[in-house]
Amino acid sequence: MSAGRRLLITVVAAIMIVMAGIGGLGAARAETKQANDGATATAPDEVVVNTSFVITGTGWKAPSAVGSVIAVKLDEGGVSTKATLINPADAKEITNKTVYGVVQATSDGSFSIEVPFPTTTNSSATWKAGEEHSAQLLTGSLLPGDEVRTLKLSFKVVAVASSPTPTPTSASPSPSSSSSQSPSPTATPTTPAGCGAATASVKLSADKTVQDLPASTVGGTVKLTGEGFCHPKGGGSVIAIKINDGAYSRLDTKIHVNKTIWQIVDAKSDGSLDLDVTLPKANETDPKFCPGSYTLRLLTGSLKEGDLIRTLQTGEFVVTTGSSDTLPKPASPPDPVDPVKALVSSSRGGASATQRGAKVTFTVPKAAEGDWVYPYVFGKETIAEFNETTYEPFVTDWVQLDAKRTATVDLAAHDVDGTIAWRMSVQDRQGAVIGWVGVSHFGSSADDDDDDDFGSDTGEASSGNLADTGGSRPAVLVLGVLLVLTGVAVLRRDLARVGSGRNNP
Repeated sequence: MSAGRRLLITVVAAIMIVMAGIGGLGAARAETKQANDGATATAPDEVVVNTSFVITGTGWKAPSAVGSVIAVKLDEGGVSTKATLINPADAKEITNKTVYGVVQATSDGSFSIEVPFPTTTNSSATWKAGEEHSAQLLTGSLLPGDEVRTLKLSFKVVAVASSPTPTPTSASPSPSSSSSQSPSPTATPTTPAGCGAATASVKLSADKTVQDLPASTVGGTVKLTGEGFCHPKGGGSVIAIKINDGAYSRLDTKIHVNKTIWQIVDAKSDGSLDLDVTLPKANETDPKFCPGSYTLRLLTGSLKEGDLIRTLQTGEFVVTTGSSDTLPKPASPPDPVDPVKALVSSSRGGASATQRGAKVTFTVPKAAEGDWVYPYVFGKETIAEFNETTYEPFVTDWVQLDAKRTATVDLAAHDVDGTIAWRMSVQDRQGAVIGWVGVSHFGSSADDDDDDDFGSDTGEASSGNLADTGGSRPAVLVLGVLLVLTGVAVLRRDLARVGSGRNNP
């Protein structure tokens, strides 16, 4: 066989190997995406009809260092569940049926959730082979103070798996892990015998109120009542109490080695609570405890063996100087709303704004002088090649309205991408939208277009593809093309040599 023919066979074989590899990528991939804060999520590239699938992730932690509570929606809320889902953060039923699954990440931010395949038996939809669908992961609304994220993972529904899907790198938490995650999206809490309530709940009160909020003073007390804190083996749970999700630490370890635990209490045998929580004096915590806005976080599961893992946050209470009737700045931002559903004509509230570069001055008629309001700026970006529009909330800060019910927010002072700034919601301290305005690219006039038809909510927190299991399809295609071109060039050169006799032995 001539040298030229041998080379030709070699090149053709190499091309076939490359193309075979390209063809096999689709069946052997698992898609991984990443959120702005580095959290990742992985889902299979294919979902088999009538077979549940697993989504895993890493880095899903709340600012308070607990695991985030992750809501799973299918087709951006296009599929509703018929199951009863329980929020692992407060043990309450999730009434939004477009939440198809829920899970709380472990303390290290990892999670694993098994998602049932949607059928008419368990949902409002039935997926069929050959269709393209998606799962959307959202945080920020089910756990107060949680990081706001939105990630969308897409996949194809197939009748039979074409090849084994690679195991995602995110390990599933072990059953013994001290996590409050639900083992399945339909998990419901069990009620221990003799327990007064099926789920835990808490309520705050005080001798004084300011604008309907419980109010106390530095070193004063607030009353904490509750029910449902039962140990699975009988009796009451042991509860750790933190202030503002652990933002305030004791100066010693007399209560617990974890200094962020302000108080430890025992629930009664029927799971109920009724006690006065003594607030810190100014010199008892780091940082210094001062007048302001606060919440309490109640946690169970680690202080008594075999206890249920719970995390509940109380409503807001305020600490004043004793004479002021003005509410202080709230301690944490409210959860952002769904801009597609919430920012419509009926919720505009008569709000107006003027924009000068990055500074937006807005007026909210529904509020009052001195009210603290929170502006969320939403970015809107259309990705033509994927035929989708994303909406991303940017965090700003609480601002106080003046006598004209006006305030100014400087977008340049926050992590806001002015090139996609779109609309700004204004929310009160309870998180309700009291108005919204249009905002625009820095330096141009505000867009006050009052259009209710925003399309579907496909917000994705600036997620980008990580290295997919099995490699990147475009990269392999480019490599294959380069190999083909190189092989053809070498073949032409060597055939020329054969013809001239320069390649003979």
